[in-house]
Amino acid sequence: MENTHKVETGRDCTNSQAEPGSLLTSTRNTSMDPDTPLANFTDIAVYTRSGLVEQSVPATFSISDTYALARALGFEDDDLDGLEIAGDLSWQPPPNLDQVTHYVTYLSNSSDGTWRSQVGTSDIPVGTNQQILLQDGC
Repeated sequence: MENTHKVETGRDCTNSQAEPGSLLTSTRNTSMDPDTPLANFTDIAVYTRSGLVEQSVPATFSISDTYALARALGFEDDDLDGLEIAGDLSWQPPPNLDQVTHYVTYLSNSSDGTWRSQVGTSDIPVGTNQQILLQDGC
């Protein structure tokens, strides 16, 4: 069995369990709920446990909670037909590209990206800051 812990570093070096209970030996993956507060935690630690004792030294992974948002999106619709769009979609890259591997664009029915449909079929490489939406389809 294994236990997953978030490790908080600070004056009191407090440890707290991320999920109650133990994972089965065959479990290789577990997930944290979306919006889990990071607080002062810096690492994820996995301890193995036998029927007798929990391992004293865990395997750890440093948390990297980074995000990178494309900025200054621009689009001018060149398609004059109603209910259709075409034109150049452009954006400014995020200030820090360290974790960005590519861009993916979507059409969406809301500003939070729910109910989205990918535009095109390929990823857009870093360094490319525009995508052409073709007339009569995307």
